[in-house]
Amino acid sequence: MSIEINSTAFPNSITVGDKFVLNTLITGAGNSQIDAIPLDGKLGDAVCFSKIIELKNQSSGSIAYSCTLSIYRPGNIWLPSPSFIIIDSSGYSTEARGDSIMITVQSVLPEGVAKVDIADIKGPKNIPTPLWPFLLGLFIISALLVAYFIYKRRAEKTFVESDMATVPPWDSAFQELDDLSKKRHPEFGRYHQFYFELSQILRRYIEAQFNLPALESTTFELEKDISKAPLADDTVKKLFKMFGRADLAKFAKSRPSLNDTVSDLEFGYELIKMTMPKTNPPADTESTEKNIGDKQLV
Repeated sequence: MSIEINSTAFPNSITVGDKFVLNTLITGAGNSQIDAIPLDGKLGDAVCFSKIIELKNQSSGSIAYSCTLSIYRPGNIWLPSPSFIIIDSSGYSTEARGDSIMITVQSVLPEGVAKVDIADIKGPKNIPTPLWPFLLGLFIISALLVAYFIYKRRAEKTFVESDMATVPPWDSAFQELDDLSKKRHPEFGRYHQFYFELSQILRRYIEAQFNLPALESTTFELEKDISKAPLADDTVKKLFKMFGRADLAKFAKSRPSLNDTVSDLEFGYELIKMTMPKTNPPADTESTEKNIGDKQLV
């Protein structure tokens, strides 16, 4: 029994990476059993894209097999035939393959460039990064943040000042005295807090009404500057007698009597009433003062 194995490629001239079909025809096998040996991903220089499959409807005494391949390097490539296991009627088996065939593989590069040896692509080059752009960026960000906070503080200050400017200083002072009265500091022994708040309220009013630096001045300094304000001598004496009692309570932890705190709070109302414009009297001031006196004398 003479068995022939012949392989053909279609097409037999391709470009790198193109797929082609390899057909293998086996004749003269008679009643022998033929099994194709599976390809392990490659056949010579070719890469396999399918298994070897048997083609049906062949002429009597012949068997055909086919598979799809591709080649990725240019040139005249000799491709080996697939191998087969042939088992005859007596059970004897043998491995057989046909002759190699040549496949012409064209390069995808232009003519004249295909023969040039192309070097491998090098990895990225480590270029030292200068430090100054990061420092400059950090400086710019810091400057912007500082500018933002300065702008925000100025805007808030402007808003507060403009808001305060719309309220007359005597109205603000009356409201602050009413709030102080409601806290009832002296009744709970908080003389230091009472005189601190009372002193601040009257100093703010004097500064706004008479344009004197009352908040930043000591009692001694303010007593020298108060002559610029249109206040009667008796009123000035009462004012600085109250400031003196406040200093003792704030700094010497003195404990004035409840009657002193009531009279000092009432004097605060009287001072504002005497120095505010006469065309804008506060509403219910007398009743407010009377209620304060009643509460603190209880």
